[in-house]
Amino acid sequence: MRFSKFPIFVALIFSVSTPAFVYGVDERYDKCTPFDCGNVTISYPFWGNDQPEYCGHPGFKIDCDDQHKENSTVLIDIMSFKYKVMGLDLPSKVLKLARTDFLDSICPNRYVNTTLNDSLFIYTSNDEIATLLYNCEPSQSHSENEFQCPSREAYFTTLEIQGNGSEEGRCNVSVVVPVLMNAVKRFVAYALSVSQIINEGFEVSWIIDQDKCSECVKSGGRCGYNSTTEEFSCFCPDQAYSEACPSPLEPESPANEPTIAIVKGMFASS
Repeated sequence: MRFSKFPIFVALIFSVSTPAFVYGVDERYDKCTPFDCGNVTISYPFWGNDQPEYCGHPGFKIDCDDQHKENSTVLIDIMSFKYKVMGLDLPSKVLKLARTDFLDSICPNRYVNTTLNDSLFIYTSNDEIATLLYNCEPSQSHSENEFQCPSREAYFTTLEIQGNGSEEGRCNVSVVVPVLMNAVKRFVAYALSVSQIINEGFEVSWIIDQDKCSECVKSGGRCGYNSTTEEFSCFCPDQAYSEACPSPLEPESPANEPTIAIVKGMFASS
């Protein structure tokens, strides 16, 4: 009996590297895309419109009446009171606001002091606290800081502008309103009216840390908030991280290159 050798069979065995699973894009990454409302860009810590709450920090919700209009009105609620957002500067963390109840008239229907949530916002060095005095008894003399409301006389006062000093004793209502110091100077120079001062608004700076958000954005992520842990979250295409997206993965090892195996087949014959 003898054996005849058949030709050697060469089998190409390809080792294909496939990941154990394929990431889909994290929904939070998609939903927290910054958006424009008129000429204001809304991004963390601010959020609003159709975005979920996790896209921003609580207390920074923005309402945009029509984000596709150039002159859209941007509003924010602070201590249950609406303010018009007149400017938003992310790098300097400064928000310029104006009270909505004074936009149409310097004589509001309700008398409400301006109050901030001091765990989120502080006034800037450009602000000055003013007082609006309402329902005042008539005076024999006219004062430069006087303005008229339908019912009675009213006055605008600051530390710099005190009128004749007798206004507070003759007025029944006082409303505290922050204003810009530059606007007060222009009022003194007869360049602005009282309503124009108020509607020029005032500035606040938010005290939420932006450093983590900056690092998150640099790494390709989008900033958000974890309401369960009450901490910052960085939403990346694959998942959420505490600070930033991880660096790109290293290239695959050459161990996964195609390999060639030589198989010798031997068959018996009589």
